[in-house]
Amino acid sequence: MRCLLASTSPRRKELFRYICKDFDVVSPTYEEESYSGGDIKEFVLRQAKGKLDSVASEGYDVVVASDTVVYIPSSDILLGKPADEKDAKRMLKMLMGRIHNVITGVAIKIDGKLHLVHETTQVKFRIVPDSFIEEYIATGMPLDKAGAYGIQDAYGAILVESIIGDFYNVVGFPVGRVWEVLSPYITP
Repeated sequence: MRCLLASTSPRRKELFRYICKDFDVVSPTYEEESYSGGDIKEFVLRQAKGKLDSVASEGYDVVVASDTVVYIPSSDILLGKPADEKDAKRMLKMLMGRIHNVITGVAIKIDGKLHLVHETTQVKFRIVPDSFIEEYIATGMPLDKAGAYGIQDAYGAILVESIIGDFYNVVGFPVGRVWEVLSPYITP
């Protein structure tokens, strides 16, 4: 079975390997939308489907694309990837001591049939000093991640006080949820 992952994320590539050992990777050409309110799950699913639809998938039995966002439900604020270091600092300070949701929408095409799934994980940040945030930003690590943090890196491990839900979803790809859809079609 030929698989294609439509993603630029090295983390998704690594995590998709848990499900499908042999696959190709291509960068989606979809122009991401700005969130302007409404159902956040519909938004991430629309983004994932847009990415899926933007890649040439002829010759593949399975094509997967996804979109992960950090969402503060109490304020209806979506945090994508920071534009720069100043934006990363703003995001991290906004998350301090608060609960937010990491939501991933996944679009999966199997033998021409579309499946849309999503996963939500609740994350709580601890409060850390500004010097810690500035040190983290200086590493450059937060700049390519939704919400300006990676739970899997040393700084993210300190920032995150607790999670409820799928850890891998916070990393950027809900492995278990995608496996549920693909397991009848893919052998490990």
